Amino acid sequence: MCAEQLYQSEQKLKPIAPIRSELGEDATVDDAYVIQDINTERALNSGRRLVGRKIGLTSVAVQKQLGVDSPDFGMLFADMAYGDGEAIPPGKLIQPKVEAEIA
Repeated sequence: MCAEQLYQSEQKLKPIAPIRSELGEDATVDDAYVIQDINTERALNSGRRLVGRKIGLTSVAVQKQLGVDSPDFGMLFADMAYGDGEAIPPGKLIQPKVEAEIA
């Protein structure tokens, strides 16, 4: 059910409420990755091409703010990747934001 809600949100470009309450108090990070795996498989089966992964929550301070103890990761598909100087069409995004990463 949660996987379907997230999938429909992405397809319709409509935000949804956080799914934490639907997962239940006993939900684990592994449960969340199962949901991600379902939608990754769905994307691959529809012809989308996986080109990388996105790591998040790399800052210990941010992890503490959110009550987690490790970084997380998500999938990056070819239709989500843009080259240097390419315009990113905001109409393809639900809540566009920019985050600077300094390495």
